[in-house]
Amino acid sequence: VELIEDLSDDQVEAFGAGGSTLKKEAFINTQGVTRPRHQLLDALEKNNFVLPFLVKMEHCRQEIIYNKDLPQNLKVIATLHDTCQSTILQYIEYLNTVLPKKRYINFIPDVATICLKYNV
Repeated sequence: VELIEDLSDDQVEAFGAGGSTLKKEAFINTQGVTRPRHQLLDALEKNNFVLPFLVKMEHCRQEIIYNKDLPQNLKVIATLHDTCQSTILQYIEYLNTVLPKKRYINFIPDVATICLKYNV
């Protein structure tokens, strides 16, 4: 997962207003990344990690806010939280990109189920 920090105005506009095809074109350079992209998906599926990986990232994001052992510097906490949030969003976009819609729906349950079952 690669953090996207420096976005062009076109990429921001594509992300906010564009459909899935426009998002794919704006964020993913398709030359030479198709095979690794699918290898990662195969590894996640084979080990049944698609949803647990997402849930673990969310738990880490929550831990940043509530962990009293972390430095109490607000700027550090905000940076860690924002980075974690960006990683979660990028992982969800990755799944949206590589998974057909029906398989995506099978892997990712509705929000209520995630909240209740996984304590997110």
